[in-house]
Amino acid sequence: MKRIGLLTFHDTTNFGSWLQTYALYEKVRQLGYNAEIIDYRCKGIELREKLSIDKMHSMSIESIILQIKKQIAFYLYSQKYLRISKKKYTKENIYMANGKYDMYLLGSDLVWDLNITYDDTTYMFDFLNEGNARCAYAASSGRDHIPELQRDVFKKYLKKFNSISVREIGMVNDIEELIEKEVNHVCDPTWLLNYDEWKNFIKKRKIKE
Repeated sequence: MKRIGLLTFHDTTNFGSWLQTYALYEKVRQLGYNAEIIDYRCKGIELREKLSIDKMHSMSIESIILQIKKQIAFYLYSQKYLRISKKKYTKENIYMANGKYDMYLLGSDLVWDLNITYDDTTYMFDFLNEGNARCAYAASSGRDHIPELQRDVFKKYLKKFNSISVREIGMVNDIEELIEKEVNHVCDPTWLLNYDEWKNFIKKRKIKE
């Protein structure tokens, strides 16, 4: 059974980010692959998502408690529904993930928005050695076109991908022009699962109309 390492924004308190992580992970698993989330910690995302002393200075006690509860809930859901690598990775040691999987799968979410990742090209698989298979599903930059100042970065790393699909239709032509390979426009991973698969996450309403 092929081992698939999935890299995305999984360590999050954003509902959309977590749901797309679960959907893609679950669909890959359903297709018969041995899927695992690469537990990568991006500094930009951590600063954006996690509580910090600086953030707490401007928050009420109620807001801090609510955020802590939210982080615990997301952590427990991840432990229940996702298979996550035992090793935690950072920019400094992500190279150690080389060769651990038969294929590396990126996506979805704003993995190619260099503004929110603080220019972290880990999400372009910059750490992989030659010969490692790499694909992107519904990768997003949050815009329809690649900014002119980022085009060289995109070209450098994306030309090494075996297959690329994106969420924004405008990105298709931009990337195809840069790397001279076919790029597909696909739906968000959350649409890959059907109603019956999602309804397990829906609790009964406490308030009746």
